Amino acid sequence: MSTIATIRDTIQLLTLEDLDQIPILLEALKVKHSTLKKDATKVSKTETANRNKRKTLIGKIQAIQPDFSDDGQPFEALDVLYQDLKSAKETLAKENKRRERLEKKWKDSDLEGDCPDMNNDALDAHIRDLIDARKKAKATLDKEQNSRKKTDKKRNDLAHKLTALDIPHNPNSTLEELQTLHTNHLDCEKALKKENDNIAKFKRQLEAIIHANPDAGIPPPPQGASSQTLELAVLHARQTRENYRKQQAADKKAERDQERADKKQAADLKKSQEKAEKKIAKQAGLKSTQKNAYFARFATFLNTQLEAGHLKQSDIDEAGGKREYNKIEWAKLHDDQKKNPNAPWNIPSV
Repeated sequence: MSTIATIRDTIQLLTLEDLDQIPILLEALKVKHSTLKKDATKVSKTETANRNKRKTLIGKIQAIQPDFSDDGQPFEALDVLYQDLKSAKETLAKENKRRERLEKKWKDSDLEGDCPDMNNDALDAHIRDLIDARKKAKATLDKEQNSRKKTDKKRNDLAHKLTALDIPHNPNSTLEELQTLHTNHLDCEKALKKENDNIAKFKRQLEAIIHANPDAGIPPPPQGASSQTLELAVLHARQTRENYRKQQAADKKAERDQERADKKQAADLKKSQEKAEKKIAKQAGLKSTQKNAYFARFATFLNTQLEAGHLKQSDIDEAGGKREYNKIEWAKLHDDQKKNPNAPWNIPSV
C-alpha cells in the first residue's frame, strides 16, 4: 500500500478529538509538499543533465566512429568506449606525425629509393641500420684512406732517410722493401758497433794481462786485428800467464828446496865439526863448553832477580816452576836479544 493511500485512509478515521491537530497536520503536509517539489525539480534537472551528458558523449563517439549507434548502453560503458576511441585516435595521430618525421628523416638522410611501407618501429629501426651501415662504411673508407696516407708518408720519409744515408734504392720500391733495406743497414751498423766494442774489450783485457805480467813474454795485440783474433789472443795470453805463473811457482819451490838443502848441509857440517871438536877436546882432556851458555846465564840472572825481589814467586808457580818459567821468558826474546853482549845476563859479574 502506498503512502498516499495510507494517508487517505487515516483522514477518514479522524474524529472531533483530532480537530485541533488538523491545522498542524495541514502545515506539515504543506512543508512536505514544498520539499517534494524541490526534490522533484532537482531530479528533473539531474535527469536532464544526464541526458544531455549522454547525448554529448554519444556525439563525441560518433565524431570518432560515425557508424556508432545508441543502443541504450550505460553511461559508464559509453565513457569507457569514448576514452578508448579517444586514446586510439591520439595514438593514430602520434603515429601519423611520427611517420611524417620518419619519411622526412629518410629524405634528409639521402637514402636510396622511396621510403618503404612498414610500421613505424620497423621503419625507424631500418633507417637507423642504414645510417649506421653508411657511417661504418664511411669510417672504414676514411680509415683505409688515412692508412694509405700514413703509409705513403712513411715511405717518403724512409726514402729520404735512405737517400741521406747514401743507401741506393728503387724510387718505386714499396714501404716493405724500403724497410727491409733500412733494417739491413741497421743490422750492419749494429754488427759493426758490436765488433768495435768487442775489439776494444779484448784489447783492454790483453793489455791488462801484459801489464800485470811484463816478463811472461806475451806479444802485444796485433794492429787491425778482428775481435775473433783478439779473443783468441786473450785466451792464448791467459794460458801463457798461467804457464808463466806455474813456472814461477816451480822456480820458487826449487829455490826453497835448494835453500833447505843448503841449510841442512850447513847444519850437518856444523854438527860434524862440533862432534870432531868434542872428540879432539876429549882426547886432549879439555872440558866441553856448555851447550847453551846464553840460556844458562839468563837462568842465573833470573835467580838473582828472584832473590832480589824483582820477580814474583806466584808468577813462577803459575808457569809450572822455575825451569818452565825460564823457558817461557827465554822464548819471548829474539835471537839478537839473547846474544846481545850488553844484556845484563851476558855481562860478566865483577
